[in-house]
Amino acid sequence: MDDHCLTPHGTTPLQYISDSSVGTLYWTCSYCHDAFIALLKQGATEVMCYKFSLEFSQEQGIVAWADKVIYKKFSRPGMREGDFWKIHLGCCIQLEPSDLNGSKFLQDLLEDVLIHPMLSALRKHIEHYCETVEESPGIWVT
Repeated sequence: MDDHCLTPHGTTPLQYISDSSVGTLYWTCSYCHDAFIALLKQGATEVMCYKFSLEFSQEQGIVAWADKVIYKKFSRPGMREGDFWKIHLGCCIQLEPSDLNGSKFLQDLLEDVLIHPMLSALRKHIEHYCETVEESPGIWVT
């Protein structure tokens, strides 16, 4: 099953995440708090949420905004300095224990879909195709 698809696919959110397990963070609105809890339940870490400004919705799944390192290493032709890049991560994140900030997860994903796309194309059944397009001026999406 593909963890990178946008639609929900049966992976159950982590139920042990609760308000009390988040700590003493200050929230300016209940939506931000609820979205943060949802991200933690989908497997993100607190550090990853802040590092990549993660967003979550049922319609779009988890979205990360590239930091400078990811942008410099993986940006596509046409992307310019000062542009922003959002990357759809799917509905579930499964980080390696040593990958607390999610950088390895994001880099591995981008290598799979941008650098080695032919490996996916060689499969007999291609369910998802990833592309990077300019969604609006200066905003790119993969």
